[in-house]
Amino acid sequence: MKIAKKMVPSRAPAGSSSVENSRRRPPPHPHRLIGREEELGAAQGLILRRDVRMLTITGPPGVGKTRFAIEVASAVASEFDDGALVVDLAPIRDPALVLSAIAQALGAYVPPNQPIARVLHDTLCGRNLLLVLDNFEQVAAAGPEVAGLLDAAPDIRFLITSREPLHVTWEREYRLSPLPVADPRLSQWTAIRRSPATALFAERAKAADPTFALDAANARTVAEICRRLDGLPLAIELAAAWIGRLDPEAILARLEARRGLPAEPSEARGRHRNLGEAIAWSYNLLGNVERAVFRRVGIFAGGCTVEAIEAICEDLNVGVLEPIASLADKNLLIRIEDPADGQREPRVRMLETIREFALQELNRAGETDAVAGRHARWFLALAERAEPLLWSQDQTGWLDRLDREHDNIRAALRWCFSGHGDETGARLAAAMGRFWFARGYFREGQAWLEAAASRQQVPARARARALAGLAALLWPQGKGERASRLAEEALLVARSVEDPALTGWVLLQAGLAADSMGDVRSAEGHHRELIAVAHDAQDSWLEARGSCNLAMILWARGETEAARKSAERALVLARRLRDRWLTSLVTETLGRILLSEEPEKARALLEESLALSSEIGHRWLLASGLESLAAVLVWTDRAEQAALLMGSAEELRRAIGSVRDDLDQAEIARATAAARERLGRTRFEAAWNRGRAMTVGEAVALALGRPSPSQERRTPHPGGLTGRETEIARHIAEGRTNRQIAIALSISERTVDTHVQNILNRLGLERRAQIAAWVTAHLPGSASSQRTRTQ
Repeated sequence: MKIAKKMVPSRAPAGSSSVENSRRRPPPHPHRLIGREEELGAAQGLILRRDVRMLTITGPPGVGKTRFAIEVASAVASEFDDGALVVDLAPIRDPALVLSAIAQALGAYVPPNQPIARVLHDTLCGRNLLLVLDNFEQVAAAGPEVAGLLDAAPDIRFLITSREPLHVTWEREYRLSPLPVADPRLSQWTAIRRSPATALFAERAKAADPTFALDAANARTVAEICRRLDGLPLAIELAAAWIGRLDPEAILARLEARRGLPAEPSEARGRHRNLGEAIAWSYNLLGNVERAVFRRVGIFAGGCTVEAIEAICEDLNVGVLEPIASLADKNLLIRIEDPADGQREPRVRMLETIREFALQELNRAGETDAVAGRHARWFLALAERAEPLLWSQDQTGWLDRLDREHDNIRAALRWCFSGHGDETGARLAAAMGRFWFARGYFREGQAWLEAAASRQQVPARARARALAGLAALLWPQGKGERASRLAEEALLVARSVEDPALTGWVLLQAGLAADSMGDVRSAEGHHRELIAVAHDAQDSWLEARGSCNLAMILWARGETEAARKSAERALVLARRLRDRWLTSLVTETLGRILLSEEPEKARALLEESLALSSEIGHRWLLASGLESLAAVLVWTDRAEQAALLMGSAEELRRAIGSVRDDLDQAEIARATAAARERLGRTRFEAAWNRGRAMTVGEAVALALGRPSPSQERRTPHPGGLTGRETEIARHIAEGRTNRQIAIALSISERTVDTHVQNILNRLGLERRAQIAAWVTAHLPGSASSQRTRTQ
């Protein structure tokens, strides 16, 4: 067996021989590579495959492409008779000089007037060598010439680092993602400690200050630092280097204030002294149109659609598809595939660190206010289009779409309410009220609607909607008295507008607010008027909602038969509309009414309600539905399961800031007392606490007798995927978006993005859609496979 030659430095002295070069290797890196074990294994496997001649490592600035490629080359150098050679192309700007740089690194003599390509062909022919070409992005035009060397030298492999793929023959792209980041809001500190991003921070921080230790007191702060830095290794290392001068809280405060990261205080070396320089390096390579689009995309928070980019780039009078594709190729934009999005809209996003740079450039160009204004008007139009559709059979898609755009809408509201457009802000906040209620953003929605309601110089319609929307978010929080006052004020304004739909919406909130504070007489009056107004206006949704609420009032005072008829009338209308939100609400109401007379039918209705609220992600309905089913189960032999559900519902209510009304509180108190009596105090409290630690998805699965999402994680997984990756692949095959997967698994969307990219890399796939086909072929137990077999 031949002994492989060692790795050699890229800058060989003129006239030195390749044999001399092969005996040398670059100095070892002072720090070990953290969090890349799985990616290293995948990349090493690819570069050693016979059908992979050129592997291009791509990724955004600061992701660690060079460090990763050197580590890969070091690991596989022994598999090549002539070892591995690293060529640093960073100093080169002219693509015509790339072959000369390779020849110089090889120690090849190039006679005058002889083509360099021919000399390289002769030099490389018969050699078994791995050539690492680092920092190829600024000389990408030389890609075809470099690929041509492979034709003459069948035993040569190229490992290339670049911000974008070269799009040449032989190339296989390996996209390097940021490090996975633990969500500080959801993870225990021990899980945070195991996160690659926080592990990197901890090691670099300890190098800066030997007394530093990651512990329960600082883990969440460190995780939040890493989250704000998008898991980018360079950014994390720059931040960690300040430990000893700044504590984690001070570093986080600096990031939250958008003061930016300072340069590394003592150990910065090389051309990318800080992250800003790394991003500026890519920005300066762009053409004028690409720069203009790049700056404008910075206004978007959390990603955007191509259609939205077109709207904020309308002043450029150019098509944006080509610049967007180019920016994505250069990893300045990240493509987000959402096959379950009903609009089938391609989405892109910027890493937050890159976005901050784009915003700085936008401000430097004097374009911020104009672009932010177009951004706010675009999302106002989207929110107002979505609002009525949240009460339709298409509500799930629109709720998910608003969820995806929530960060953008927040950004638009901040800009509007900072002195740039009170009317736009008030209308936008008013249009978002139904979404905030459905997704359980009670406190946040309240803050935005408070700001909207305080603006006096806005149209009457927007003011009435803002006041009513604010009331809708206050009464679930136990603030019924104020909600009632605001609803009555909104009712006066709505009647002056003479819009039946608006008047009906405000009457609904006035009735709910009155009911929440025990004013049953006023509540009944408002709901009966609502039913009449909605019936005259032929508004089936509001009529069903009024009938449902009236049924609860009638049931609470013992008029069971009248309550049943009112709820059944509401259910007929809800099913006709095919509105999951409304149907979930009505089936729960009717189920509670029928519980004593027809328990089996009641339970079926309550289970249907919970399943529907889970489908649309309606957190308030989910909490209520879990409690209603728990109240049924507690009287059976499933009291422990009931205690689990009550604990889960309690934690969900705490998370969204919701309290129960008197009727619900009395019912859950009876169920709690019964469960405690049946189980005993110790067993009950243990089950309750376990329930509080469950995810919502696990609680719903338990309540409905479905398999838990975690049940498949303990078995071996095809394709070398981890348990979490296999789980996410199944979700993708079932048509779920990354956002929906994140909600289902209680992890961040960024973490899902990282897992999806890891799945693509590990399986050697290029598109998200290919994952579904792979799941069908390799995971026979998946839902998509079952569908395939039955077709």
